[in-house]
Amino acid sequence: MTVWRFRSFSFVVRSVFLVTAIAFTASVAHAGKKTYKVAWSVWTGWMPFKIIKEKGFLKKRAREFGVDVELVEFKGYMDSVQAFAAGKVDACAMTGMEALQPSASGIDVVAVLINDVSNGGDGILVRNDMDFSSL
Repeated sequence: MTVWRFRSFSFVVRSVFLVTAIAFTASVAHAGKKTYKVAWSVWTGWMPFKIIKEKGFLKKRAREFGVDVELVEFKGYMDSVQAFAAGKVDACAMTGMEALQPSASGIDVVAVLINDVSNGGDGILVRNDMDFSSL
């Protein structure tokens, strides 16, 4: 099995788990509620949201738990976090750091899935004519 195929398989497994986690958590946490809005923004680690919606995984798994899950795509990351903090959506894909902000404001936040880990994916880009000392 090539690395790409393994990663693709891993991606699908995580995506299915994601839908199951959302649906199960939603059905247990709010027994009377039927539709849940999950905010997400375009970022590599959260692209499974788009795929599970397009491929029908989301609808199928949510139906098994008797709920509807609506994925709400935001163009800006902080817009999705603010929508969650304002109660406009029920859940939000966010980094661990931003998850602390609503919690510090008294909003009860629970992590149901860690779907991506970055080991050095962040960086600083500079123009070619700059060196480290000028930063």
